[in-house]
Amino acid sequence: MTDAAFCEFAVDELASIDIIDKADVLDSTIIRVRKTYPAYFGSYDRFQDPRVCRRAGKPVLAVGRNGVPTSWRNAAIPC
Repeated sequence: MTDAAFCEFAVDELASIDIIDKADVLDSTIIRVRKTYPAYFGSYDRFQDPRVCRRAGKPVLAVGRNGVPTSWRNAAIPC
């Protein structure tokens, strides 16, 4: 898929779920980041919903791929 086609696909997807109005998009770009695919080697079964940790009074630091901070919806941290 070309960059232009991918950008158009992304805009269409966001518009289809009512996050954006397609007419409001002025520009788009693609930023390619190495190692951006999640890897759950040997610990996937230990992933818990971070809310479980919070209910237990434990601090939760959401860290995404390659140590990049992310929202709790994108990272599950075993406590």
